[in-house]
Amino acid sequence: MSEQSRILRGSVRAIVGLLVVGVSATAIVLLGSVTLPAVNREPLALAVDTTHNTDRTLVCAGSFSELGADPSRPGVAIPTSAPAVTVAGAASETSELARSEGGEGLPTVLKAPVNEVFAAAQIQAVQTETLRGVAASACTEPLNEQWLLGGSSTIGVSTTLSLANPGEVPATVQITVFDESGEVDAVQTAAVLVSPGTEQTISLNGYAPERERLAVRIVSTGAPVSATLGVGHLEGITPYAVDTVTAQAAPSKTLVVPGVANVSEHEQGAGDVGEADLFGVEVRVLAPGGEAGTATARAIDAKGNATVLGEIQLASSGIGELYVEHWPEGANAVVIEADVPVIAGVLGSAQAGKERDYTWFTPAPFSRLIPRLPFPW
Repeated sequence: MSEQSRILRGSVRAIVGLLVVGVSATAIVLLGSVTLPAVNREPLALAVDTTHNTDRTLVCAGSFSELGADPSRPGVAIPTSAPAVTVAGAASETSELARSEGGEGLPTVLKAPVNEVFAAAQIQAVQTETLRGVAASACTEPLNEQWLLGGSSTIGVSTTLSLANPGEVPATVQITVFDESGEVDAVQTAAVLVSPGTEQTISLNGYAPERERLAVRIVSTGAPVSATLGVGHLEGITPYAVDTVTAQAAPSKTLVVPGVANVSEHEQGAGDVGEADLFGVEVRVLAPGGEAGTATARAIDAKGNATVLGEIQLASSGIGELYVEHWPEGANAVVIEADVPVIAGVLGSAQAGKERDYTWFTPAPFSRLIPRLPFPW
């Protein structure tokens, strides 16, 4: 190709490029000045049912299991008689979980549509050679993380941990135990494998012996689990009390513990600050994050009147305790306010003649919303 041809071809390309640019610029100007036809359409509203085919699962703990009932296997919890289960609402599906010891009163799994009002609870009268009392508890939803506070592992008291997996895959459950001094290092990395459709019960006395106060953090992977504590109490060889402790989802700066009662035949005497009940109320609080802080406990009656019960100092992830010598007349709840996130439990007693029993009351699930509400005090 000659030099003249190359120059001619380059000139043609340049001219074509300028024409393209010019046409594009003209089109942009015209589009900016010409009104184009428009289509107006109202947005299409769609109602989406996000709860369709979604079920809510509740697990009832099943029969109270007695630790040491079989002398040949002192570390094994043996189920006692079956509890009675009460359901509010209609369950769409009911099933049972297997456990190694079998027996009657297997853990019950209840399912209902998530948009339906649904709740359940169980109650059981326990009477064996070494235990006597009533154990009542709400049926709870499985969680991946939860906390339990109550019981001890001192002489005469046995505390068990039951883990129920209603799912279809195994759950690996990490257990961390706290006592009055803080986190128990020996079980910091303890893990339990819970097969699908089963419940496992283990002894906390073996994990953390001779502890005055106990709390447990449960973290599960693979499947959420439902966790409960079983507390059996002996004084010497005399049956004293039993109870089932349910879980709380997460620490909060404000907790509301409803239904607290302390019933006796009013055999009262003089205490450090005046009148004293035969058996006082115990308020236990744990700041699991290890922060130092203060928790204030108040008793509330049906009219909303508040009585300050006292303060609990919190430090080093140790379980603090407040002993209330005299429960205020007519009070039926405890509100705990702290300057750090906490979990808590309240122990109330019932006494008639020589018979006595007690119950660990757990904070209400909705109490994490309470800081938004104006309290009258």
